[in-house]
Formats: sequence, C-alpha cells, structure tokens
Amino acid sequence: MSSSSKTTKDAKRKQQMSKSQGRSTPPLLTLPIRQQGQGAAPAPPPSALTETEGIMRGLLGNVHYRLRLTLARTLASNLGGAIADSYRLDPNSFDNWAEPSKMFDEFRVVGGRLHFAPYDRYSKVSVSSAPLVIAFDNDNNTPNFLITSDTWQYGTAKVYNIDDPFVYSFIRPHLTKAAYWTDVNTSSASLGALLLNAEQLTVNTNYGVLFIEYDVEFRSTR
Repeated sequence: MSSSSKTTKDAKRKQQMSKSQGRSTPPLLTLPIRQQGQGAAPAPPPSALTETEGIMRGLLGNVHYRLRLTLARTLASNLGGAIADSYRLDPNSFDNWAEPSKMFDEFRVVGGRLHFAPYDRYSKVSVSSAPLVIAFDNDNNTPNFLITSDTWQYGTAKVYNIDDPFVYSFIRPHLTKAAYWTDVNTSSASLGALLLNAEQLTVNTNYGVLFIEYDVEFRSTR
C-alpha cells in the first residue's frame, strides 16, 4: 500500500470521527413528578363494599353479645307429692348475671337447656317415680298451670322419666320481636317461662339436681 492511499484513509477516518462527535444526542424523555397535594387525581367513587363498611360502623352500637348464664336447683316434690315448678326467663338470680347486668342496658333470653341429674337412679326402694312433663311458654312469665295435663297441652311439651338423666332444650321463635328486649333493671318483666309438672310422687322428696342454662343476648353498653 502506497503512503498516499494510507494518508487518504486516515484523513477520511478522522473526518468521520469528528462528525460523530459533533452529532447531538436526543434528550431523554422525563415525566414531571407530581407533588403530594398539588394537582392530585380525584378520588374514585365509593364502592359498594366501602358503603357497606360505613353502614356497619354505624350499627356497632347495636351489636349483640351472647353469654351463657347458669343456675342449679334441686328438683323436689312438695307436701302433696307433686312437682309444680316454673322458671321465668329472668336470669336475675343466675350465678353469673351480676357482671353483664352492670355493663349492658338490655337483654333477651334466646334459648336454653335444662340438664337433670337424678339422685337415686338405681335405688327406688322408698321413692315413687312418675313421668315429668316440661314445657316452654314463649310469652307468659307467670303461668298458672300446676298439673301435668295442663303442661302437656303445650306444643313444646316433652315427657321424661324422673329417674333418668335428661336434657330439655328450648329456643325462642321470631327473635325480631321487640318485646323480648328487657331492661336489666326490670328483669322480672322478661317474657316466657319453663314449666315442670309431675304427680303421684313421694311426699317432700328431693329427686335430683336441675342445671339450668340460658343463652342470653345483651346490647347497648352503659
């Protein structure tokens, strides 16, 4: 290769390099950063879920708190050899009533159970046994049915052997009824009662222990 051709190529290379260095680089595309509180996008419309949550927050004052209240009583015949007991749906005398009655304004009994544990299940030498009829009256807190045939007329009535353990369960119908709610200071006004009747028993005899439990709902904290 001659020295003249080499000189020509070097000149062309230098010319190309000078052109590339002089070419301007296009600026990068940059987006403005939106400052908080300056031209913020409008908030989206509330969803159905958001509206529901707002409604629920407004109803928190009406939340119902359900507690199990308990009481134990002796199931015994009277001097006439009969059982004619009734228990109002008034938990005022129950063992664990005191604390919730201080916290809440109103209550309602929504259901419950009677558990019976007999004393002399296998030794009936001197004790006469007879059927025991239990019924639930939904809206009368002072029932006056003192004989078995009256109690048996209830649609909620069930018959048990007084010598054997049993569990009687009940539940209120139509819980939306406003009359079921009772002020804790006037608990005796609570509607409903449980009826227990038996006849032809041994006079003045203890037959076992009745464990009573009420499912009670409270509302409106003090």
